[in-house]
Amino acid sequence: MVLKALSASMSKSVRSAALPVVKMGVDAVIHLPALRKHAESWDYLFGNILLISKEDIYFVIALDGVILFVVGIFYNKLVALCFDEEYTQLRGVHTHWLYLLLLCLTALTIVLLVRIVGIIMVIALLTLPAAIAGHTASGIRQMMVFATLFSALFIITGLGVSFSFDLPSGSVIILLAA
Repeated sequence: MVLKALSASMSKSVRSAALPVVKMGVDAVIHLPALRKHAESWDYLFGNILLISKEDIYFVIALDGVILFVVGIFYNKLVALCFDEEYTQLRGVHTHWLYLLLLCLTALTIVLLVRIVGIIMVIALLTLPAAIAGHTASGIRQMMVFATLFSALFIITGLGVSFSFDLPSGSVIILLAA
C-alpha cells in the first residue's frame, strides 16, 4: 500500500530511483532474523545505529555548517548551474569549479550518510525528501528548506524507532520517508 501511494504521487524518475530501495527496506525489516547472520555486510548495506559515534555526529554538524555556508554564498549560481549549465557559462560564471564544489559536497554527504543509513538507503534518502518537498513547496528556496526539514525529521524519528525496537536504522528511516 505504501509503495502504491509512493508510486502514484511521484514522477517517473523519482519512482525508478526510490521504489526499489523502499522495497529493500521493507524486505530488510521483514527478513531481519535471517539477514542478521551476516551482520557486518548487513550493517554497511542497511545501516546500524551502533556504528554511529560522537565523531560522526560532529562531522555531520560540521558538514551541515559548510553546506549552509556554501549555499548561502553561491545560492544564485548553484541554482543557475543546476537548471542550465550552458546559460550559466554564457553569463560569465566559472561553472567548472562550481560544479566540482557541488560534486564534492554531494560526495561528502553520501559518505557520511552511509554510516547512518547504509549504502543501499542513501539513494532513497537523497531523493525522497526532495520529492516530497517538491509537492508542497512553491519555489526552489522553499523546496530546499522543506527537504532539509523532512530529512531531519525522518532521520531523528527513524533512529529513535530503530533504537527502541532493534531494527536496522536505514530501513526504518526510509520506511518513515515513504
